[in-house]
Amino acid sequence: MYKGNITEVEENIIMRFKENLKDLDKFLGPYPYDMWKPWKELTSKIDHDLMERCRPLCGYVRSALELVHCDDASRPRGSEIRKRRRPVMTLEEKEDLLLPDMKPLPGTELRLTELPDKYYPDDATPMEITQHSLDSSYALNILLKKFKEPIEIIGELQLSFICFLVGQSWDAFDHWKKLISLICRADKIIPERRAVYVEFLRTLEIQLTHVPEDLLCDIVSSNNFVYHHLRILFSNIESSPEVDGRLKSEATRARSRLTSKFAWDFESLQDENDDEAPVVVVTE
Repeated sequence: MYKGNITEVEENIIMRFKENLKDLDKFLGPYPYDMWKPWKELTSKIDHDLMERCRPLCGYVRSALELVHCDDASRPRGSEIRKRRRPVMTLEEKEDLLLPDMKPLPGTELRLTELPDKYYPDDATPMEITQHSLDSSYALNILLKKFKEPIEIIGELQLSFICFLVGQSWDAFDHWKKLISLICRADKIIPERRAVYVEFLRTLEIQLTHVPEDLLCDIVSSNNFVYHHLRILFSNIESSPEVDGRLKSEATRARSRLTSKFAWDFESLQDENDDEAPVVVVTE
């Protein structure tokens, strides 16, 4: 809401503007009314506070960030410490060590909410670590506590998608995918965050209709990221007796529309995929 000073305009000035609208029209640019409704749907949960918190300080969303070298004082240490504690590093971690340490030029990066770097508490047992790895409710709850209201996570999901769709920001696209993964892989938290999940299903369905055509070709493949995580979410909603009827109905309608639009198969949700099923070794 605008909080500045409002000056009353005399009635005769208002009438002059109304009478001269046709003369003013030739100085105005065309407004894309065909995009007005879709834009409102894509940005329905983005408010002024969210924009001010997440926008780059420079005021521009860049498709390619300008990077600078990290000095030794500002070099990130957390991940390196965890790597030293591990007896064996993965191939990806070894490759990362060979790359130069770079960071975005201050003021040019999107200031999106930092996601939890791990999905389990520090004192978790091996069994609990496995449980939290399968169910991201713990990490999602930590993230939701960073917002004033839990529903703000949907606003950030919309903002990251818009920054990717319009601003072609790969960092925003990566954040969008991570939010989808975090929300879809949570299970126990679904009943208490019903409003978040109802809005999530509506928002994601709208976003999928605006994905660029070249990226849409990847999305409709059988092993795509969104389809895989939606299967997990729909399975969790369907199998949970604590989820109320409204959310289950919303999920059923979303499944039907996505199947109709993308030919995605959401049948047999409780059956394990071949890649995720346990390996059975037959010994003689």
